[in-house]
Amino acid sequence: MQCPNCGNNNAPGAKFCQNCGYNFSTGKKKSPWLYILLVIGALVVLCGGFFAYKAVTNQTASAPTKQVASSKKETSSSKAKKKESSSEKESSTAVESSSEREKASSTSVETASSSSQEASSAPASTGIVAGQTTAWSTNPNGNGDEELLVIQGTDSVLMSHNTVGPSGTMMHNDGTFTIENVSAGGTRFFVMDREIVLGEVTISGNTLTLNQQGQVRTYYLKNRS
Repeated sequence: MQCPNCGNNNAPGAKFCQNCGYNFSTGKKKSPWLYILLVIGALVVLCGGFFAYKAVTNQTASAPTKQVASSKKETSSSKAKKKESSSEKESSTAVESSSEREKASSTSVETASSSSQEASSAPASTGIVAGQTTAWSTNPNGNGDEELLVIQGTDSVLMSHNTVGPSGTMMHNDGTFTIENVSAGGTRFFVMDREIVLGEVTISGNTLTLNQQGQVRTYYLKNRS
């Protein structure tokens, strides 16, 4: 429904224009005095509430301050006591920390001493050494079938195997090969058959590993001379 006064489109069946208040029944514009009175009443209520709030706030601000002063004195006294207690705790903690440092220092000295003793008593490296012969076996028990590997200094490796038959142990010599490219303090080298690499040897403690084109065999130290 279009208002003939302002041209606003209103809902069908509306009695008044939502824009200008035009009365579709009487053809007169709705009086604005009702809205003015409502606004004035709302302003009066807000002003009354504001003045009431100010009165309550002024009464609270003018209350005696004796209790506040006494509470401040109590607070400062309790703070002083806490500071004294804290100072005593810090002094005792400092003494304890000093004692703990002395204990830690003595423990460090003892640990360093024991470590140096252990290092001096540790066994020598099992890497190959010139003039020394070491024998290695795939059988850690040292009996029965076994693959043998004898390293002679830093020059050659004798490879053989033992087979236990009906008449006892039979030893088969597989050949003597040279040592090349020694590294890592004598714990790594290559076993060569002239120009052909037969395998790479790695020694760790009392264990030796021979890697022959991906086939890995583990040996254990039998003796050293």
